[in-house]
Amino acid sequence: MSSIRKNEFGFWFLDLRLEGKRYRETLETKDKKLAVVRANLRLRELEIKVRYKQIGLEELFDLYLEWAKPRLAASSYRNYKSIKKRILEECSIEHVDEFSRENAEQLMMKLQGKMTARGANYYLRALRTIFQLAVEWEYIGSNPFTKVQKFKEPSIKPRIMKRSELEAFFGIVKKDFPEYYDLFLVYLLTGLRRAEALQLKQEDVDLENDTLIIHGKGDKYRLVPMLPIVREIFLKRVEMPRPFPWDGSTITHIFGKAREDAKIGEVKLHDMRKTFSTMLADQGFSSLIITQWLGHADDEVTRTHYLGHNDKLVRRQMKAFQKALLSTKLQKYLQVG
Repeated sequence: MSSIRKNEFGFWFLDLRLEGKRYRETLETKDKKLAVVRANLRLRELEIKVRYKQIGLEELFDLYLEWAKPRLAASSYRNYKSIKKRILEECSIEHVDEFSRENAEQLMMKLQGKMTARGANYYLRALRTIFQLAVEWEYIGSNPFTKVQKFKEPSIKPRIMKRSELEAFFGIVKKDFPEYYDLFLVYLLTGLRRAEALQLKQEDVDLENDTLIIHGKGDKYRLVPMLPIVREIFLKRVEMPRPFPWDGSTITHIFGKAREDAKIGEVKLHDMRKTFSTMLADQGFSSLIITQWLGHADDEVTRTHYLGHNDKLVRRQMKAFQKALLSTKLQKYLQVG
């Protein structure tokens, strides 16, 4: 038997009888809705299977978010909160066990009609994860999103910023937005994601070993080496708890404004990351090393979406390659005409 009760100070606690003994555990909240979520999680930790006839869709999201909070990176957690809000707006089904494969397909088609295929696939992955936990927690018998097919995403050609574009962009930033100049230079010379640079704390900057410690999900982290110019930027900011104390939307807005003023066409802040990886490849760094610095799971993502090429450099290399071939015995077989 188990229940939740409120103490004299208004805090909820779990009142549980287990193997003839009575246990009481605080749920550390005065919010009854959150108390129910935490009580359910605690019962599952104790492997006590409490079956319900139905669980609401919003309740499942709340349960998942409470479970995921200590397990996800802060940015991922915020993304899932946004997903919850969007799904509840778009979906008319109230209870989790009412979802069928057909309902799941209809919901995904509705979402895909309002966003890109890539965005819809992100929602699909999230829903698969959340509903799989609903299966494991025995709220439903099967995951209705498991067999829903992903939408075909258009292949994305890496948008590498040319030297002239970089010169024009940084010229505008230095003149009109000087306080953001160092941050954009860090993006270009480290390949960090937008949030990764903004979430850096002073303890993540290892000036002794010239590396940045980038935290991922859970206990995962990676080390990104600093060029001397990047080291100097962080050295100037050594007294600041967070070297770059801005939010993501502000940086995206400033980037867009500078891009427009520099007249460099359609380019995104994320393209600086692609530009960085391509510059490394042009200098002979292997895709495995670049993958490690970018924080990709494997080098297939790096090679498919991040490595473009420097047109002028490639042309010079190809001319040198042809010259080398023509100096061999193959020369007589390589004449045109």
